[in-house]
Amino acid sequence: MNESKQNKGRGRPRILSEKEIERWISTYGEDIQIVDYKKRGIKYSLIARERGLISEDEEFAYFLLYGSVNSRINNTKHGDEYYRRIPCEWTIPEETVEQIIKCKPEMWLEWKRLTDIYLEKGKPRGLRPSIDRTDETEGYTFSNIAAMSQHDNTKRATAQPHFLIKMYDSRNPESSRTFRKYDTKKEALEAIGLSQTESDSGKYYEADGCVYLLQSSALTHGEKELIQKEDDDDKEKIYRGSILIATIELGGRTATISKEFTYTQSAVIIKEPPVG
Repeated sequence: MNESKQNKGRGRPRILSEKEIERWISTYGEDIQIVDYKKRGIKYSLIARERGLISEDEEFAYFLLYGSVNSRINNTKHGDEYYRRIPCEWTIPEETVEQIIKCKPEMWLEWKRLTDIYLEKGKPRGLRPSIDRTDETEGYTFSNIAAMSQHDNTKRATAQPHFLIKMYDSRNPESSRTFRKYDTKKEALEAIGLSQTESDSGKYYEADGCVYLLQSSALTHGEKELIQKEDDDDKEKIYRGSILIATIELGGRTATISKEFTYTQSAVIIKEPPVG
């Protein structure tokens, strides 16, 4: 397929008829009015059906795969510095999806199976299919991807060693920016009294006057990227936080002074010293 022809007019999805919109919403309960990539996903799923590439029963699986591919392309091209370190050989989502369907039939079968489970269970986030790199030291290539639910992807990550990185300590600011390695994510969380919390999100967590980053060993050593939610493709991930900087006595009561700040996803990468 000629890339220049395929790209022509891609910025604006074709206008979906009211009948198509009503059918999609009633069948899948999907809000397609939010971002253009969802409309493009529907557009190309309908084109794929017209061409006989997929059946009507496979259109939602195509839609989810389109969204996941589009996410990987955008993250590696326009994401933060950590995403941009991950090579991606894809440029056009619909062409990539077609190649997966034609050239990776086992992955496509697994993707459809995960999509069916996702729909049957009421579309919980953890069961949504996602593209996983089988070797996290390599980039996004057709030979290095597989279908995996987000739950299994997270479960695999939590069984790995994790780093707890102290970014700030209000009680002893000079001890800030220390880190410790734990055998599992659970042990890292227990060390600061937190329960289930997402790691590799680039988000700061506060516990007992300290601010932490929770990272897998793979992320800390630059072998994987920060987590990006599938639905956040068109938005920059920005958080609000605060750091306790002092406590004062005020009218017989102890008051705290905090510094508020905003930030995008953050990570601490440990680089191995050069050999020799």
